[in-house]
Amino acid sequence: VMVVDDWVHFAVTPFLPPMEPDAAARLYPVLLQFNQQMRTARFALDSDGDVSLLADAPADQLSDAHFGRIVATLVAYADQLAGELRRLVADAGYHSPLMG
Repeated sequence: VMVVDDWVHFAVTPFLPPMEPDAAARLYPVLLQFNQQMRTARFALDSDGDVSLLADAPADQLSDAHFGRIVATLVAYADQLAGELRRLVADAGYHSPLMG
């Protein structure tokens, strides 16, 4: 958790281990699809190409309860998606049931 200007930034980073370019090419479209479905949080790439799970909130509107909900959301997405995404990176033939 980091505060910059008037925003509180939450990050789970790196969310996945480093990967080969072919695995990244399989993964990035999936992350974009998840971003469209997810609420509160999103996936992003940092300047090193690491995948991160992020959330942000305006500092002046962040109550203890809201802080807790954001952390719980990040934990829930990490629990639900980390294994699936690691498998997708490791196995070129894998299609996650989470992708419909």
